[in-house]
Amino acid sequence: MKKFAIIALILLTSCSSVVKNPAEFTELKPEITDALEQEYIIGAGDNVELKFFYAPELNDIITVRPDGKISLPFVHDIKAAGKTPEQLAAIISKKLARHLEQPEVSVSINDFASQKVFIIGEVNKPGAFQLTQREDLLQVLGEAGWVTPASRNEEIVIIRKTLKAKSQFIMPI
Repeated sequence: MKKFAIIALILLTSCSSVVKNPAEFTELKPEITDALEQEYIIGAGDNVELKFFYAPELNDIITVRPDGKISLPFVHDIKAAGKTPEQLAAIISKKLARHLEQPEVSVSINDFASQKVFIIGEVNKPGAFQLTQREDLLQVLGEAGWVTPASRNEEIVIIRKTLKAKSQFIMPI
């Protein structure tokens, strides 16, 4: 009988190295729980809403490009990916200070398009799934139509990338 596995790839950051001994990860390690508790980090594909308090004509909703940047009048390209909304607001305010008397801006995320999970293997609907909130494995498997009768549930593998360690963890269930 062929071995089947379900692999959930949770993409949070850039490339990483693989941990050699997945048995170490029977419970969440501090670097994983730290990543779950951190502020939202903007990623490519997210829709960022900018609201200028004293220059509402500059208000806009901008999609973060694949290169991680957004374009604004007066300052052109600004790196948004990898920043929290508060960090991006501070950068925008600083860059616009030469052009506006009161460059205060708030940044919020309207669409979290950079948060995706990929489910492959023996599930009814494999593919990419948009995360709109913090979801656990059961919720994501539910969206994928659950596992097929041919799957081997003891061989489910989660591969995730963390923000701090930039390591990839393979966690058998």
